[in-house]
Parts: sequence; C-alpha cells; structure tokens
Amino acid sequence: MFSFKLEKSLIKGNSSIRTFLRQLSILFGCRSIGIIIGIFITILNGRVLTVEDMGQFNLAINLSNVLVIPLVFGTNTSVLKILPETRENQKGTVIGTVFLCNGLMCILGGILFCSFSFWGSGLLKISSMSWYLAVIIAIASNLCIVTETFLKHQQDFKNIGLGKLISSIVLLLAYLIGVYYLKLVDVKLFLVFNVISQLILFLILVVKVDFHQIHFSLKVAKDIYSLSVLYMLSWLLSTFLYNADIYILAYLSDHYEVGVYSAYQVNVRNYFSIFYHDVFAAVFLPTILSMKIKKDEIYRNVNKWIPAIFGIIVMGTAAVCSLFIISYGKQYELNFLYVALVALGIGFQSIFFLINSILVIEGMEGAKLSLAIMSKPFPFLVANIFLLTYLFGKIGTLIAFPVNQLILVILLLYKTRRYREGDTNGC
Repeated sequence: MFSFKLEKSLIKGNSSIRTFLRQLSILFGCRSIGIIIGIFITILNGRVLTVEDMGQFNLAINLSNVLVIPLVFGTNTSVLKILPETRENQKGTVIGTVFLCNGLMCILGGILFCSFSFWGSGLLKISSMSWYLAVIIAIASNLCIVTETFLKHQQDFKNIGLGKLISSIVLLLAYLIGVYYLKLVDVKLFLVFNVISQLILFLILVVKVDFHQIHFSLKVAKDIYSLSVLYMLSWLLSTFLYNADIYILAYLSDHYEVGVYSAYQVNVRNYFSIFYHDVFAAVFLPTILSMKIKKDEIYRNVNKWIPAIFGIIVMGTAAVCSLFIISYGKQYELNFLYVALVALGIGFQSIFFLINSILVIEGMEGAKLSLAIMSKPFPFLVANIFLLTYLFGKIGTLIAFPVNQLILVILLLYKTRRYREGDTNGC
C-alpha cells in the first residue's frame, strides 16, 4: 500500500484532511476491485474481438462519453458548489429541481442525438445501431452521474463504491455468459451489457438519495444552470478534445488503425479517467469545498506535489499500457514508442485535471477561467490532431495527444498564476 507523507501540522489542524483520507480509503477499496474487474473485461474484449471490432467498440463508448455531457449540463460540479451553501430546509428544492430538469434533458437530448444517427454514424464509420446504443449509454450514465453527485454531498462514499462494484460484477457476469455460455461475440451485444450495468448502478444509487421534502423552483433552476452552463461548456470542450483523436483517425484511416490506436491510447486513457473522477475527484472536490483552508494554501500544496504526481502517473501508465498490449494476445505488437507517447500524454493530462478541478473553489470566476483556457486554443489543438494524423497516421495521432496536453498545462499554470496574483493584489 502506498502512503503519502502529508504535513503533520495540516493533518492535526484540520479534521477534514483525516475525513478525506478515511473516505478515500473506503471508496478506493471498492473502486480498486471494480477497476480490476473492468481491466479483466477490457482484456477479454481485446482477446475475443478483432482489432477492427475493438476500434468500433471504443468509438461507441467514447461517443457516449461526449453525448453525456450536455445531458448532465455541468450540474455535477455546480451542485457540489451550491449545496454546501444552501440551508438544510432548501436542499430538497435543489435536488428536486435538478432531477426534474435532468429528466427533461434526457428526453429532449435523446431525441436530438438519435436524429443525427445517419450523419454521425457515416462520419465515424459505425453502424446506426451502435450509434443508438451509444445514446442510450449516455442517458444511463447521465442518471448515474447526477444521482452520484447528491450522494457525494451526503458524503455517502461507501454506497457509491459498493454500487459501482456491484454494477462491475454484473457487467463481468454478462460478458462471461455471453462469450463462454452463449458463444456470442458481438460489438452491439457488448454495448447492451454496458447499458444494463449503468442502469443497475442508477437503481442502487437513487434509493440512497435523501428525497425528503423535494420541490421544484424556477429561481433555483436559473441559479444552478447559469453556473452549470460554464462547467458544461468547459467539460464538453475538454472531453471532445480528448476524444477528437479517435474520431479524426476513424475519419482519415481504416478500422484496423483505429483498433490498434484504441488498444494503446483509448483503453488506458479511459481507465485513468475512471480512476481520477471516480476515486480521487469523487472525494477530493467535496472535501476541499468544505474545508476552511485558505485558497493560497491549497494551491501551494498542490503545486508542490506536481512533479511527484507527474512521475508516478507516467511510470504507472507505461506499465499498465504495456501489460494491456501483452494481455491482448498476438494480434497486437508491443511498441515502446507508442507506450512512451501514451504515458507522457496521460501524465500531462493528470496535471491539467488536478489544477483545473481546484478552480471550483473560485466559483463563477473559476468556471469562466477554466472555460477560457479550453476555448481559446481549442481550434488550434483540434487542427494539430488533424494535421499530424493526416501526415503521419496513427503515430501522428499519438504524438498530438502529449503535445496538446502540455500546451494546456502551460496555459493553465500561467493563467491560474496570473489570476491568483490579480486576486491577491485586489485584496
């Protein structure tokens, strides 16, 4: 077990740190088992699916990761900011308002996304059925994300971890029955398994939410969504940028190249995202928002750990990526250049995610800053992926990822420092 040496004075002086470590350990245990199960499923996919089908499956899953964002609409972040500042007798109004609005978003968004199936599936070279299933997965994931947000505020991390563990076990059983008992190996069937897993998770989580005295308020909806739209746009830009590589490669290349690229880059990146959002940020964000530590101290402590975090992430990613490729079997060749590029990209991405998440403590100004950092260089970053992919194929796509992430990290560090200096001078 890894142990992190924290400043003793900080631990003794703030019980929130101890709560953070205790809650993180509970969630970490459940999610670690769930991630191990997920890794086994990913390896199973790599061994039973062809390289081409592996690419198709990952295209659909990554499409759902983008489509879920306008459905959630940033409420997963804004609610965590608003609820701690809301009186106890008004929290039911926040919960009721978000659930009702989110339900409407699911209906309208589902209809809109499905109407684009012919155009979208042709552009990405996937079947219309895979497109529809990606939309359904996005809706189910959205329900889980919104429900989980309320449990995070309730600090019910135990049930979040257990719910995700149970859904992972159900997904594994579905795969084993489908592959070894029914002898069915099909991309669309595997996507259906993911839909079932997400719906089971939602049912487990929703019964744990405190629905006491819930109401709808138009004023509360305006307050939440006026802040949420900024988080949503920033999240949409960042996620689209992180997934644009596989979409561009699918458009410019063939299914085989997409399959090889997704085996190296996409699978590892997805597990990093799961670990960050489901294990670390799940406890980190609610904890720092409830702490009484000064902002400058939070930034200072995070900046101090950046080099160590980057090194650990890079080495860990390289090891995981190599093990994945070896585990997939002979249809994939281990290429250490590909592994190095993936590891560097994930390392830079981890630093960007970490610093960007801290901007939540700045409220509306932090949301605007985060959106500006993503939106201004966005056309250049997408063009960079397209150009390098067009010129060099999948190796160009692999190079574009760490380059773009490094640019974002530099911009974020620079802009955050300028913002903090201006904030301090203003005080």
